[in-house]
Amino acid sequence: MPAKWLELPYAAEASPGVWVVAVPIPDNPLRYVLVYAVASGDGVVLVDAGWGAAVSFEALREGLTAGGIGLDAVRGVVVTHLHPDHYGLAGRLHEETGCWVAMHPADAGLIDARYRRREEMRRLNRAWLVAAGAPAAEVEDTAESMAVLATMSVVDPDVLLEHGDNVPLTGRTLRAVHTPGHTPGHLCLYDPDAGILFSGDHLLPRITPNIGYHTQSDPDPLADYLASLRATLDYGEPLVLPGHENRFRGLADRVAALTAHHEERLDHVEALVRAGARTAWEVCHSVEWAVPRGPRYVQRSALAEAYAHLIHLETRNRLRRSGTAPQIWTVAT
Repeated sequence: MPAKWLELPYAAEASPGVWVVAVPIPDNPLRYVLVYAVASGDGVVLVDAGWGAAVSFEALREGLTAGGIGLDAVRGVVVTHLHPDHYGLAGRLHEETGCWVAMHPADAGLIDARYRRREEMRRLNRAWLVAAGAPAAEVEDTAESMAVLATMSVVDPDVLLEHGDNVPLTGRTLRAVHTPGHTPGHLCLYDPDAGILFSGDHLLPRITPNIGYHTQSDPDPLADYLASLRATLDYGEPLVLPGHENRFRGLADRVAALTAHHEERLDHVEALVRAGARTAWEVCHSVEWAVPRGPRYVQRSALAEAYAHLIHLETRNRLRRSGTAPQIWTVAT
């Protein structure tokens, strides 16, 4: 049985004691990120914050107000991962409410390089693009597109959540589940009493999260992601509250579908290398599932995903690489 959708309006009670607000992401095909307000004593703790734009902040405020929740009731924000649609408003919420901010240490350790040391990040991105085999004419513009949002307020977490740690909530258990892959420190949150898994971008009901190899990824992010998918099976069949789209049931079926999806992509990437594709750039521009088009950030995400599949095929001893600028991929013998 495929994952069953449970439709939600713009702002609603997702489950007893949990309010959800769809916070817009301007000029992005994802359209919105889902921010959850979890009851905690006389206030709430948010799961994710939303994109760091004024229109997003006002939508969050209005959505919380619709649930009878004022900003002054926000006691904390748990950021599932450091991407700007989930982390972007954490700094402003911290400034305006004094709330604490929590993350996994692996993502917390990436904040400074990603959001503060922007020229260093451009340099690393240029080197990554060269290793991927990007043409010289593409390197500078694509590296620039990877420099992220100077407009948002950057905040370091007050609370670091390791796997198995409990979120500081009053009257409810919410346990951190480390699910690396989409980012090194991606967190899901599990409520064992209510049977709820807040899944961030790890598990989405219809689309697949981008699993990319880039300057801030682990050495084999796809291996991490596939292992993290298997690990979520330990939590049974909870109500899944994801970061995008809508809540759903059918976790085991979704895990099986996502695993099969990546196995098919691995086979396809290997076939392209056998047919003559030699760099990550060439594979990216040959794959049926991610021919890059549209904005630069879409193109570099497609490249990072193709690269991740090449890396994982190397881990499985199906491909090998040589050289550095660019790296050349061939079939393992």
